[in-house]
Amino acid sequence: MAFSTKCLDGIWQFKEYPTDARNISDLDCQPWHSAGVPGSIFECLQDANLITMRDILVKPRDYDWISHKPWIFSKTFECDTAFLAADNIDLVFDCLDTIATIWLNEKIIARSANMFIPCRIAVKEFLHAGQNRILVKFDPAWAYARKQYEKLGRGSMPVESFIRKPHIHFPTDANSMPTGCGVLSSCRLESTNKARIEHVHVRTVDASAHFADLRIALKIGGNLDEQYSCRITISAGTFKISNELVFQQGQEFQSTLFRIDRPFLWWPRGHGIQFLYDLNIELLHNETVLDSVTRPLGLRTIKVNTSDPASSSVFEVNGRSIYVKGAAWNALSHQSARISQTQYKHLLGLALQSNLNMLRVSGFGGYETTEFYDLCDKLGLMVWQDFAITNSNYPDKPVFTQQIEQEVAAKVTQLRNHPCVVVFSSCADSPQQLKPARPNKLFSSQLPRIISELDPSAAYIDNSANSPVFKSVFDLHRQAPPAFDYFSSSVPEPVFLSAWGFASPPQIKNIEKHFALDRRDLSLAQFESLAGEKVFLSRLYQYTGEMFGLCKTPAELSLRSALVAARFAKFHAETLRAGGKNAGQILWFFNDHCTSIGFGAVDFDRSPKPLYYYMRRFFAPVMITAITRNDHALGPAIEVIAVNDTASPITANIMATLMNISGKVKDKTSLPVSMSPFSVSAPFKLPKAIAMPGDLNDSILHLAMQNDDKLLAQNTFLYSPDKFIIYPRCEISQKLERIDEVTYRLHLSAPAFVKDMFIEIPSALHIWDNFLDLVPSIPQSINITVAKSAIIDPSQITLTHL
Repeated sequence: MAFSTKCLDGIWQFKEYPTDARNISDLDCQPWHSAGVPGSIFECLQDANLITMRDILVKPRDYDWISHKPWIFSKTFECDTAFLAADNIDLVFDCLDTIATIWLNEKIIARSANMFIPCRIAVKEFLHAGQNRILVKFDPAWAYARKQYEKLGRGSMPVESFIRKPHIHFPTDANSMPTGCGVLSSCRLESTNKARIEHVHVRTVDASAHFADLRIALKIGGNLDEQYSCRITISAGTFKISNELVFQQGQEFQSTLFRIDRPFLWWPRGHGIQFLYDLNIELLHNETVLDSVTRPLGLRTIKVNTSDPASSSVFEVNGRSIYVKGAAWNALSHQSARISQTQYKHLLGLALQSNLNMLRVSGFGGYETTEFYDLCDKLGLMVWQDFAITNSNYPDKPVFTQQIEQEVAAKVTQLRNHPCVVVFSSCADSPQQLKPARPNKLFSSQLPRIISELDPSAAYIDNSANSPVFKSVFDLHRQAPPAFDYFSSSVPEPVFLSAWGFASPPQIKNIEKHFALDRRDLSLAQFESLAGEKVFLSRLYQYTGEMFGLCKTPAELSLRSALVAARFAKFHAETLRAGGKNAGQILWFFNDHCTSIGFGAVDFDRSPKPLYYYMRRFFAPVMITAITRNDHALGPAIEVIAVNDTASPITANIMATLMNISGKVKDKTSLPVSMSPFSVSAPFKLPKAIAMPGDLNDSILHLAMQNDDKLLAQNTFLYSPDKFIIYPRCEISQKLERIDEVTYRLHLSAPAFVKDMFIEIPSALHIWDNFLDLVPSIPQSINITVAKSAIIDPSQITLTHL
């Protein structure tokens, strides 16, 4: 946004702060280490060859000393007279973690105690031509939080509630990493003459296929004693529309309305294109451009129903009800500040491939970078944004709540122009867990007031303990029941399930890397050490035993418990989608952030777990499932239900086939189905011979929905747990076909039923489907992505199954 910018990223110097230093010159008595900024203290120590990230991951408690030391960073830079001639020069830190004191040329210019609020400091008077020096000292977060706890706290609140820093930065049972610090995002000098654009707010007032009305509001800062004009242009290809605003002397706010006829709207994935106009704003004084802003612009309206528990619609975009297929998003790393756009693209690409249309940015990890939200805009991934308030009660003293209010204002201002951000939420934990002594006005009145003032069209959900919304519309943190049916069955349906899941361990290859062991040498004690909460471990053993029986090795336990998590998710997701009363669900989490037993569908190294592949299927646009119903007169019955979450009608036949484990057909029936766009079919009751076969341990139900010869969806179901089933050994036929420089296609077929077939290819960058069920009548083809011109040796392909 600045007329001129001087980037200060790159090589800085750092060291442990000498506690006996009395003045700035004392800092240079001992040598400095070089490191890159942005960077966490962990990355900086690794840059200086003082630690390795692998060591700190394996033995985190050995590195607690990092958390309890003060650290200081130094940057020397040049300023010429031309740069210093600007009327205004600001020093900007997008993210300082967390308790920071900043010097410029030996003068303290600012202090920061909130990691979530960018730090902007007017520094023109402190700069001089030639060499300048910035110093940033970070005090230990734990010591600061403890001091605030003793000053403001109550016994029921954990110490980490008293500092504005992400929850995952603190050691927990699930994450024993030490607490870090550092310059975690860009640092720069911004110079402007006379005035600059401080904030832009674009709000879609109304939108339809015929027209869109939007309001663009601006705030300027600097010297307001003169008159300025502002030229606003919206364009796309040959389309272009402009307007001009005039700021009179002393005026810092202005706004204007635009109407766009026959607009291209922004839609969530699966409901239309994610069209983005180009918005260009120029601030002028006597036709001289003082400042400019260029950004994408998406036209969409959002409505969130939080008042009608009988409604099956919660999220409406552009007037259309959207069924939410979501997952919570974890911070990619609490140790790293160097997350590249390539890494975001990879993980968000996996989210798209798993058929998600919403990510809930969890308050556990704080807030994401601008690159993340920009990519979600382009990809059509809606964002539910939690504020970084989670896991406990918080002080209600004004000195603390004012910090949170400033933080919320900063984040709403930052995110309100992203069409992907559809709702803000007060916190990210179960109301049953919080149980405050009295309602917290921060959640019920202060946060909604701030959001309404900054963005009247923004949706807000109060999911704190005393909120009536979550008692009537939403349901939180549904855990696995003690046991569950192997068909989907009738369970209470919340209008919207905002957080649910089942924990599973990291993949065995990642456990091996973590302990630097071969899987044959991995002990059960080492495996169990990955369990953050012991309840996760007890459930893991219980549910894995109920489904598979006794596991012989930690490697077998790792794989089978991950399959239990995937099947549990399938069970609940299909039940909710087929019920017709549920408006959406959010799996907890999409990605794990550390080496522990976690809820993620994607491992901490960003490779898919079994749950990821199951999610691709149970969140597919077209889905077919079987639901058990208990008829008191006739006994158990199975109903087949299809879901069409596409914009096209479907006319097809559903073939329900009962076969034995060897693939021999026992019985079958055909069911015609006709479905309108975005609909759920009426249930089709299966014949009793299929619903209640004689030998449950040797029976499989296979459902296939076909239109002519095109397979639209399929699903398979067991009638009893795997531990009672004897799977036959069979030769799987495979044929490998090269499609292009980066893609192979693997064709598979089997003479008997194959359950959860796992494909391993060392040279593959990505296997598009995995943990497959093969039935004799239907071959399957899987795309495999490799590095450009890489060759897959068929002998390297390993196929394993139950």
